[in-house]
Amino acid sequence: VKNKNRGSFLVTLTSLLLSSCLFFAVDCPALATAVSPCVPVAGALLAAFVVSCLLATALTDPGVVPRPPPDEAEYFESLMPDERWMRSDKRKIAICGRSYDQKFCATCRLWRSPRAGHCSRCDNCVLRFDHHCFWVGNCIGARNYRQFFMFILGLQVYSLFVLFFSIYHLFGLPHGGDWKAFVNGIAQAPTSLINAIVAAATAGSMLIMLVYHAGLVCTELTTSEDSKQTFVVSSLREDDQTRVNPFDRGCPANCSRILCGPFPPSLMRRGDGDLRQQGTPPPPTVWKSHRLSGDSQSKLLPSGEAELHSADSGNAYNLQ
Repeated sequence: VKNKNRGSFLVTLTSLLLSSCLFFAVDCPALATAVSPCVPVAGALLAAFVVSCLLATALTDPGVVPRPPPDEAEYFESLMPDERWMRSDKRKIAICGRSYDQKFCATCRLWRSPRAGHCSRCDNCVLRFDHHCFWVGNCIGARNYRQFFMFILGLQVYSLFVLFFSIYHLFGLPHGGDWKAFVNGIAQAPTSLINAIVAAATAGSMLIMLVYHAGLVCTELTTSEDSKQTFVVSSLREDDQTRVNPFDRGCPANCSRILCGPFPPSLMRRGDGDLRQQGTPPPPTVWKSHRLSGDSQSKLLPSGEAELHSADSGNAYNLQ
């Protein structure tokens, strides 16, 4: 997948590495002597974890759905229901006995799987599309959301670590720990103050993101679904029914699946780059009477609608 925001990703990576180098070069030598040699070791482990999560998030295929060849795209378009002599880009599907809208992507020319979305920046449909992260330079989807969540969690812990020990270096290590010593510490090591300010700003912003995404994980929602209020009660809807989230299995099960469950396989062939010129058959979750995960199976109804049949209603939980 071509990285559309490679410059912003490099800025993020460079800023993280530069601030870490300043912390290890200025603060850690004094902290290792006055506090413990474990301080720089712990900091190095945290920094390595954050950088590895950032690289994994940026370089992993988020779950791009390859575009179908022309003949298969025409077949998908023929399934679009007619409404008042016009083709509709939506049709009804049933998940666990409830009716939901399934959208046709005119750009990729395929019916999206239940939680897929089209990214305007990457110009591809992505399974379990969450959002496009500008700073990571990649979409966040089914295959890299876990890495993204661990990145913001690790960055939050690492920022608090740097903030605490930078302030301790300025205020705690000099004589007596009074304000005069604090000012003297700033004069002797101004980079420690810079590190503390950057770490405080990063920790504050990451805390907001972490709390928000922790809530999404517990309720099994994506940022896109939450912003669009996909699963809500709305009197403007024709059926006016409660939009129950069929993927929610309770907080413990949701956290277990998202953070510890198996990764879905990549739908891209090795060597694939720009999928806009690629004619690759659609994945099983793109609704051409293919087998779905577990015992779930899609079925086109005579009215042009689609229905999911499952021996176990929990199989809908696995649909992306």
